[in-house]
Amino acid sequence: MYRFTGHSLSRGAEASRPDAKDVLWGIGQDRPRIHNDDHGQGDPRGPVVEIHCEASDGRTLAVRINYGANPVVVITQFWVEQV
Repeated sequence: MYRFTGHSLSRGAEASRPDAKDVLWGIGQDRPRIHNDDHGQGDPRGPVVEIHCEASDGRTLAVRINYGANPVVVITQFWVEQV
């Protein structure tokens, strides 16, 4: 189970950002990969991990998640530019 912050939901409403469906599909249906983990050093609210995964259309997205919270909190999400 995940909880989305207001920030995440408002960003997901922007056409240039992945929405909650993209996040849930990418985390649940793809093979999410840990890109970075701050181990609780960067955010006083708890440990944050950045996960990269693919949306159903194949585009790569990054999702920042507070995994120390219960339920897990989706903080923000954005498309990863492929070079």
